Amino acid sequence: MNNGLKIELEDVKRAAAGRWLSILPVLAPSLERAASKPGKHVPCPLRGGKDGFRFFKDAAVKGAAVSNQDGVFSDGFSVLMWVNNWGFREALEAVAEYLGMLSMSGAIRRALNPIQVQKTPTVSPEDRDRIRQSLRRTFQRSYAIMHPAAEPARLYLAGRGLRFDVLPDDVVRLNPSHGYFDDERTKHGDFPTMVFRVDDAQGQAVTLHRIYLTPHGQKAPVDKPKKLMAYPKEDESRLMGGAIRLARLNGPVMGVAEGPETAMACTLATSIPTWSCVFADAMAAFIPPAGISMVLVWGDKDRSGKGQEAARTLVQRLWSMGIHAVYLIPGVDIPEDQKSVDWLDMWNRYGIQAFPGLDRARSIASRQALGMTAA
Repeated sequence: MNNGLKIELEDVKRAAAGRWLSILPVLAPSLERAASKPGKHVPCPLRGGKDGFRFFKDAAVKGAAVSNQDGVFSDGFSVLMWVNNWGFREALEAVAEYLGMLSMSGAIRRALNPIQVQKTPTVSPEDRDRIRQSLRRTFQRSYAIMHPAAEPARLYLAGRGLRFDVLPDDVVRLNPSHGYFDDERTKHGDFPTMVFRVDDAQGQAVTLHRIYLTPHGQKAPVDKPKKLMAYPKEDESRLMGGAIRLARLNGPVMGVAEGPETAMACTLATSIPTWSCVFADAMAAFIPPAGISMVLVWGDKDRSGKGQEAARTLVQRLWSMGIHAVYLIPGVDIPEDQKSVDWLDMWNRYGIQAFPGLDRARSIASRQALGMTAA
């Protein structure tokens, strides 16, 4: 990129910040529905279906979005290149023209429609600070899993067939009395709550994943006992590519799964460190840390197919990055009374025999742990 283009790009980025949800549906009318519902799944503008595409909640800032089949788009330029089959220069000039930074011509004249443009409000600095302080306070008031006060967490994990003595204290903890609020912000009591630190791809904390419990280690009697904690909207795109780092990496091989309990089961069964991406879209966008050369992708088997699709998307992305990846889905039918089956289910039903032969991955991991060069 030459200096002129770099300056032009930065100027356009600054002018577009906070306005992307108005810009994109004008330049690509097929994005109108998704732009009106940031954070909500809608049919993919290219491939159809029911829920294959969404803008992130903070998309007004950068225009970031995710396609279940084609992965994450980090900004509005990449969204336009994808949906309109444009080159980068064409997307850049169209946005600049829309913003009045260039004379009206070509691409924008073809794309303009009568949609009225409105600027999307952004979160105030005060709200951002309040949310981040709440995240810090929740984690600071929690206890390491082996602390006597964390007994509900140990009972819960033991009941799920999982070890709790190997979890990193700076990632998984137990808040002894954490409020549960429904979607209308009505409080339904205080509960012992497991909190999992969710990091971005650079290892910086973004939010907390929570599992609400009873004092006896059962899931709390609430509508959604597993919930992400609120986080600033502009941080949502940081979740895509990140994970709960449940195990310390000790070599070039690692695994990823959706839920934290599933990831723990995979680590227990294979002795290969496995991280949790929390939900399917984030798994599809996962970015391994430097030094990883092989990733085992432990996908959920869902009736909707979403878990399988996320795992396949990640495997394809990793191979395109030059990283070996293995697609692993439970080889059993989903029980009639369930929506899905995952590798924690397999661990509890069949034990280590449920896990496919992973001799090469185990060999690489073992050799690295011994200080030998991976084959």
